[in-house]
Amino acid sequence: MSRRSASDIDNAEVGQVEIGLWHRILEEDILRLTSRLRDAMRIEATLPDSRGAAVIKLAEELGLTRSQFVDEAVALFMRAIMEVRRGRRLVTVDSVGSQAACEIATPTLTTLEWAANPIPVRLSPVEFDRLVELTIHAPEPTESLRKSADEHERRLASRAAVERKRSSQ
Repeated sequence: MSRRSASDIDNAEVGQVEIGLWHRILEEDILRLTSRLRDAMRIEATLPDSRGAAVIKLAEELGLTRSQFVDEAVALFMRAIMEVRRGRRLVTVDSVGSQAACEIATPTLTTLEWAANPIPVRLSPVEFDRLVELTIHAPEPTESLRKSADEHERRLASRAAVERKRSSQ
């Protein structure tokens, strides 16, 4: 049997792709990625506590190290980006086929999809002039907007301080 690449499968109809073949190709990709661990790069990321706890719990459930878990997540996200750039959407499909497909979306994937399909905006001369006027003579921020911005800055500074403290321990 000749080895098929992921690009061969990308061009196949979804109904014709065998799940076992997908698993083999994904396993080969994972092995190829993990075999390069000696050339690994250390990356540090900040996650909300709830998501970090979920990562740790799932990694333990799956018998993976945190690095393996993050590596697979990054590989999957990179694949998702590649597919969205090709004009595709990501969905999960019930293996039995009794439930409707569920689309997988993130802010980044949605942004990529929207950027790939720009919609022209047509403004009348009056509308355009109004937009220019609003841009040039933007109103001063209100007191509540200033307070909200200050609070946001305090929260960011607090989170940064917590992260610095965690990383120094």
